Amino acid sequence: NFFIDRSFSTLIIFFIEVSIFTIIFQASAGQRIMAVKVVTYPEQVRVAPKKIVLRTLLICLVFPSVFTKDGRSLHDYLTQSQTIKAI
Repeated sequence: NFFIDRSFSTLIIFFIEVSIFTIIFQASAGQRIMAVKVVTYPEQVRVAPKKIVLRTLLICLVFPSVFTKDGRSLHDYLTQSQTIKAI
């Protein structure tokens, strides 16, 4: 029980960190280090906060391992977003 609670706490912290960073900076901490940002698809403008929260929830549910025919991850496809190289 101790490990289950601890793992869930880690997931909640991850969800909050990624959501907040992506809303403010258009990238999580790791994405900022790798010079990647999250934008809408195909317009490439800032993603709405509600879609970022949904995108992060889908990531937490292990949707990044599912890809569409065009090679985009399912969490990006469902939220009409994409990751691009930051300039």
